[in-house]
Amino acid sequence: MEITRKTVLLAAVVFLPLFLAGCLNVRVVRNVSDPGEYFDRALGRIGEIQSACPNREGNPQSLNIIVFDGGSRELVQVKTPLWIVRAALDAGEHSAEHEDDRRWGKRYDFDWNGLSDLGRFGRGLLVQVDDGRDKVLVWLD
Repeated sequence: MEITRKTVLLAAVVFLPLFLAGCLNVRVVRNVSDPGEYFDRALGRIGEIQSACPNREGNPQSLNIIVFDGGSRELVQVKTPLWIVRAALDAGEHSAEHEDDRRWGKRYDFDWNGLSDLGRFGRGLLVQVDDGRDKVLVWLD
């Protein structure tokens, strides 16, 4: 019985990171002089989603984020399944429940409950920020 438990634990330790690495898509592009092509492509995809789902209907499957830092000229693209986001939020909420409320309130300035089910917003654009130097796009697909 003990050998089986150790074997399962070892398999989880080896295969879980490999599985999650295949699900999480992160791309970093350095020395980007004009992030326009990346954001135009993403906005095109968001436009397709919003044309197909004008009332944000549908069940989103992935969270997509593009961030451009004009200071470092780095662009980061992230695409991850919503189930990984939900699992991470659940882990964060679990940690918050076991922390002293005084420390928690000082460290974080947002409501976990508001993020608990991103899927309820439906497919489409969630956040768009462009201050002329830095840019951010977040959408559900």
